[in-house]
Amino acid sequence: MAMWLPLENNPAVMNAYVKMLGVAEPLLEFTDVFGTAEEHLAIVPQPVKAVLFVYPISKATEDYCRQKTEEQKEEAKEFVSKNKFFFTKQYVGNACGTIGMLHALINNVDALGVVSPNSVLAVLGGDAIPQSHKEVGVIVGGMEALNEAHAFAALQGDTAHQPIDTPINLHFVCFVGIGGRCLELDGRQDAPILHGNARTVQAFLRLLLRLSRNG
Repeated sequence: MAMWLPLENNPAVMNAYVKMLGVAEPLLEFTDVFGTAEEHLAIVPQPVKAVLFVYPISKATEDYCRQKTEEQKEEAKEFVSKNKFFFTKQYVGNACGTIGMLHALINNVDALGVVSPNSVLAVLGGDAIPQSHKEVGVIVGGMEALNEAHAFAALQGDTAHQPIDTPINLHFVCFVGIGGRCLELDGRQDAPILHGNARTVQAFLRLLLRLSRNG
């Protein structure tokens, strides 16, 4: 498996990265969420279009994902067949930060601002991209422009990098509202994990609050 340096969980780094991906003047930006208590969520800038969640991988998180994907296998298959959205498999090690950003950005591309033609976001968000998440993953992993943009972004921020093959157990996933549902998009999974109602920003945030409390 090809390996990239990990992306720092840093809004300033991510906001600069968005410009490299194809939006010179973004109308949306990444920001920190300082906690999952209601008073913390109340000060999150609105509207909220997606949430990136970073967590340490453990047996408990692996068991949770395995259980959810198995329980929802048929429901998720039906949801995917009825709703068009961007979902990609991750085939590059340490690429989860970029994969999470792509899930957040491309599924909100109409709200981002002007996307430069032939940019990473324009290509991956275009009609020519296949629906199969595995096929999309092959395209994502082979995009030279994305590889170069990630390599530059991964060198920014405050974290001193270890050798590229150093084991990393932190993982990014993206929560985004699609078709009235909150979806958990994870490049390591073969289907989105479906959560509850997300027809409004308030419902979306309340759902994330409940999920965070339940672990």
